[in-house]
Amino acid sequence: MTAIFYIVIAVLIPAGIVVIYNYFAAPVIKIRTGEKSGEDLISVLIPARNEEKNISNCLKSVTGQDYPKLEILVLDDNSEDNTFREAEAFSKKDPRIKVLKGELLPSGFTGKNWACHQLSQSASGEYLLFIDADVIVEES
Repeated sequence: MTAIFYIVIAVLIPAGIVVIYNYFAAPVIKIRTGEKSGEDLISVLIPARNEEKNISNCLKSVTGQDYPKLEILVLDDNSEDNTFREAEAFSKKDPRIKVLKGELLPSGFTGKNWACHQLSQSASGEYLLFIDADVIVEES
C-alpha cells in the first residue's frame, strides 16, 4: 500500500473517533414545544471582520430563534468595510443585540482567538455559543 493510504487512515480514524465521541457526549440544548424551557441565558458570540455582506443574514437567523433568553454580541474586529454599521443598524431593531468594537491585536494572540476572548469577557450567559458571521442558524 502507498504512503498516502496510511496518511489518510491516520487522519480518518482519529477524526471518526472524535465524531462518534461528540455525537454521544457533547452537550445539547433541546427545547420541546410546550415544555417549560429557556431558563438559562445563552450568549451568542459573533466575531466579525469584513462581514458586511453576511452579518445581517446571520443576525436575522439568530434573532429568529424562539429561545427566549438570548444575548447576542457582535464584535467588529477592526473591519475595513461597513460591518460595524450593518450590525449596529440591526441592533437598533432588537435590544438583545449588542455591537462591540474590537481592540487592536496584542502580542501573543491570533486574530479570531483575540476577538473570541473579547466576546467571552463581555458575555453574561450560562452558555457561550460562538458562531461565524457567515453562519445561518436554523431550527432542526
